[in-house]
Amino acid sequence: MNRSRKALLAVACCLLLSRTAWSEEVVRSIRWQELAAANALTSGTLVAAREGAEGPSLRVVHEGQAPATFALVTIERPGITAAHYALKGRVRYEGVASGSYLEMWNHLSEGAFFSRTLGQSGPMGRLDGSSQWRAFVLPFFNREGGSPPEKLVVNLVMAGAGTVEIGPLELVQFAADENLFADSTAWWSDRQAGLLGGIVGSLLGILGAVIGWLGSTARAKGFVLGTLKGIAWLGIGALVFGALAFAVGQPYAVYYPPVLLGTISAALGFSLPRALIERYEELELRRIQALDA
Repeated sequence: MNRSRKALLAVACCLLLSRTAWSEEVVRSIRWQELAAANALTSGTLVAAREGAEGPSLRVVHEGQAPATFALVTIERPGITAAHYALKGRVRYEGVASGSYLEMWNHLSEGAFFSRTLGQSGPMGRLDGSSQWRAFVLPFFNREGGSPPEKLVVNLVMAGAGTVEIGPLELVQFAADENLFADSTAWWSDRQAGLLGGIVGSLLGILGAVIGWLGSTARAKGFVLGTLKGIAWLGIGALVFGALAFAVGQPYAVYYPPVLLGTISAALGFSLPRALIERYEELELRRIQALDA
């Protein structure tokens, strides 16, 4: 059991470390408290940082029913050198009128072009109704060899009343073949979550088969019961981890796999020992009766 536990931890560590392989380059970090200290905060108010965040968030409250545009930040000479770049961050909102969105105006030498979160879902999804913290991205795909942006202007456009809270921002640039829509604040990606779930699920399946065979033949009682106990407590740990990930606003691909695997592991680890103990006792009794006969 100790070897299995070490193997699972090693796999998890490798997956966590592998997120550094995402080759996005952070060009500029935008922290709302720094803008406030420089008297450059043009909209909203600061809100204390949530757990796991790198700084306070910006809250914008619009009480009117008429559409309104709130200037959030202007980035002069952003230092972009790649053709593909994006502004990334996290946002949550409450009671927001349908049709609201975040936008980034890209001022190039040949004109101004916008990116807007007007998709139906995902990181480019529009702001509509209420949502817990989620990732958003405002990408721009310049032509190869095109002039870099001279200025970026980021706005919040409200179609009506509502409250929007925006976390710290990052301006990042990518190679042409990189995924602009990966959540850089996530502990791991969707693909890594699937890989982790497959590996851990396979290990649990193999252990379950071994335990089932040993239990049916009344062998290795100490190993079987000890392994089930370890699986149970690993399941509890996975549930706690998943709950923590959900509480700090991690995406579905981060919190759901440990919750699912934790639930299965804890259920099996705590429910099977009683039945297996009865099986061991039954077979032991048969063996004694056979010897007495």
